[in-house]
Amino acid sequence: MAIHFEVFILGAGYWEMRSRYEEAEEYKAKKEIKQLEDDKDIDGVCMVRETHDPKSNSTQDVVVYHSARFDKMIGSVEIGTLIAT
Repeated sequence: MAIHFEVFILGAGYWEMRSRYEEAEEYKAKKEIKQLEDDKDIDGVCMVRETHDPKSNSTQDVVVYHSARFDKMIGSVEIGTLIAT
């Protein structure tokens, strides 16, 4: 299994992947999220844990963190846009 952590930012109604970290670098993703949450130009931040199984060629994405600002915006942002890049 290969595990990655992806950091997404929400701006102008769209999610954009900002960075991707290896499993051992999860702490870097968390550090980046803390910095991004202080940016008033960003509407929301989330971290997705991506698990890829090369045997079955399947991938599972799970949102493991989202900023409190995202809770306020959830009514105006489609969940389907969460993973769009």
